[in-house]
Amino acid sequence: MVDLTVDLAVDHAVNLTVNLTVDLTIDLAVDLTVDLEVDLAVDHAVNLTVNPAVDLAVDLTMDNAVDLTVDLAVDLAVDLTVDLAVDHTVNLAVNLALDLTVDHAIDHVVNLAVALAVDLTVDPVVYLVVDFAVGLTVDHVVDHVVNCVVDLTVNLVVNFTWISRWTSR
Repeated sequence: MVDLTVDLAVDHAVNLTVNLTVDLTIDLAVDLTVDLEVDLAVDHAVNLTVNPAVDLAVDLTMDNAVDLTVDLAVDLAVDLTVDLAVDHTVNLAVNLALDLTVDHAIDHVVNLAVALAVDLTVDPVVYLVVDFAVGLTVDHVVDHVVNCVVDLTVNLVVNFTWISRWTSR
């Protein structure tokens, strides 16, 4: 009976050990396989879905950021160029207006100065020359008329005297 009990105990111990070892090995193998399969499946799923989604999001974000930056830079450059062109045009217009106004004012002042100089110099000289010429002309005509009248009177007196003397003889 002891033998049987020992045999039975040994058999039972061996069976338990083998069964436990097999069960643990199978459990570990299954767990490991499941873990590996799950990890691989998760990695595979991540590689197929999450990574491309992240890559696409990064690409789109970068592309969008680059496009937005380029658009902003172009818009800024255009705005600055247009602002500069408008400022330059306004400055040119203001300068032209000032130049035209100043030129017109200078022309007006010069014209007034010339007119005043003519009034102060040429006009009096012209008046003097005209007055002198008129005076000389009138004096000459008067002298000529007087001379003619005197000559005529003298001639008449002389001729009358001569005719009277001649006829009285």
